[in-house]
Amino acid sequence: MKSLVATLLVMVVAILLIVYLLSSVAGSAVFDNTNVRSTSASSYEQKTNHFPRDSYDLGPIQGSESPYKVNQWLSYQV
Repeated sequence: MKSLVATLLVMVVAILLIVYLLSSVAGSAVFDNTNVRSTSASSYEQKTNHFPRDSYDLGPIQGSESPYKVNQWLSYQV
């Protein structure tokens, strides 16, 4: 029984060590910003086609409140 517990403990420690090492290797690859740094000072002018929308008023809510919700919002029936 003691050898089984010791074996399981060694396996758990080994798995945790492997996960830690893999996460540190993956973390260094994910957060390596050399490509972003090399292209951030580009000589090309960057433009966007985004235009801000004009604000508009929806007016008062039509109908009466129903006992149901859509996601987190109250629903109204006409």
